[in-house]
Amino acid sequence: MYLENQRQETEKSIAYNNYFKAKFESINKSLGYLEKVEEKFKIFAEEEKTAYERVKAEEGKEFEEIEKDYLSYKNTDVLEHFPPQIIIGRQVADDKEFLVYDEDPNVKVTIYEIENEYNYSNPTGFFNISIPHIEAKTTMYQTMSYVQFKRQLMELQRRREFEEQQQQQNQSDSDST
Repeated sequence: MYLENQRQETEKSIAYNNYFKAKFESINKSLGYLEKVEEKFKIFAEEEKTAYERVKAEEGKEFEEIEKDYLSYKNTDVLEHFPPQIIIGRQVADDKEFLVYDEDPNVKVTIYEIENEYNYSNPTGFFNISIPHIEAKTTMYQTMSYVQFKRQLMELQRRREFEEQQQQQNQSDSDST
């Protein structure tokens, strides 16, 4: 999407100088590579989806508990991925010594049990729905929340729909006259 937007903007400026012509050619070349890579990624995505369906069928009720927070194949904004990735949050209890090995005079091994908050990751590309308080950086000094991002998308879609309706209405008016 980013490359396509860049290509459209560069296409408008292509007549001005050689820089834009070279940029336009580079973008087209990059889009060609992107198509090839996306074909390979489709294979991996299909394998992940198959693994997801298999685990969902085998685990049943245990996997339903995970799916309450794991939105990958239920929410269209979330990137499809499997297995679920975990976000580790703050520590909620003191460390507990789990195992101590100090029989060797040169080595002492201590394993601690640490209790933390966690959640399943739900990335959208720019944002992670599981951690909504973290905003995306839009410019050097500005950030945008997921809610602001969704509002802008909705406004853009409404504007496009309105413009399409206006064009259709103008076209039907010109056809009738």
